[in-house]
Amino acid sequence: MKKFDYHTHNGYSRCVKAPWKIIAGWKVAKSKGIEKLGVTNHVHFNHPEQHYLTHLRKEIQEINEDGLLLGVELDIDSPDGQNVLKKETYAIIDYVIAAPHNQPTDFLNNFDFDKEDEEAYFSDLKKILTMAMKQIQFDIWAHPFLQELNKLDLRYWDIYLEDIFMDCLEICVNRGIAIEITAQWHKEYSRPKKNTWYPEMTISKELYEIINKMYKIAADNKDIKFSLASDSHSLQHIGDISVPLFYVEKLHISDDRILEIEKKS
Repeated sequence: MKKFDYHTHNGYSRCVKAPWKIIAGWKVAKSKGIEKLGVTNHVHFNHPEQHYLTHLRKEIQEINEDGLLLGVELDIDSPDGQNVLKKETYAIIDYVIAAPHNQPTDFLNNFDFDKEDEEAYFSDLKKILTMAMKQIQFDIWAHPFLQELNKLDLRYWDIYLEDIFMDCLEICVNRGIAIEITAQWHKEYSRPKKNTWYPEMTISKELYEIINKMYKIAADNKDIKFSLASDSHSLQHIGDISVPLFYVEKLHISDDRILEIEKKS
């Protein structure tokens, strides 16, 4: 079974509280049996700093391990498919993962929002995803709908999100974009919780079932590839891919459908 972790953050991102050196992360990854590790700090849509990537590439080159890769997590937040990554950035990174990150999801829980507002939100979300997938060069759709599902009323899956997911899967097949299976979707929100198969996880039964269904829909499409991810924001959680590996086994995803990225330089 392939053991890759293509989604980690070591710094240069607002979400990282305790930055770590890549050599230290590589040691942790290898201790957990990880064969390939990707460092994917954010390039934010509203503040697209990218100069730091030259420093990370130098750090990786000095370590000189084929299994150590440099990527970015790109914010896709424009209904027009605007890409904030520079050509020079593409030249020094090995791959790109991408997802919306700054959508006004919390506003949907506001009692002042009516049906028209609701439809406008999901229409824009669909445009953001589909236009980015058609126009931007990236390799992996990161944590598909997991941020939204952790915050929204779960009825939105049946009303809007499942149809958007199906449309996105078709584009992913045509563009060769892999679907990420990540460990970091069990956020601690106020819904009633249940214990699951994963020792440290509690999650609502309804959310758990939706996520199971979403991954199964993707797995049933034999043209879809998958990417494994810890989405680690700390040194200790690098290589924690037991959740992705559970789904690989549960859904009978063969090794040839696990995305393997080769180092460019």
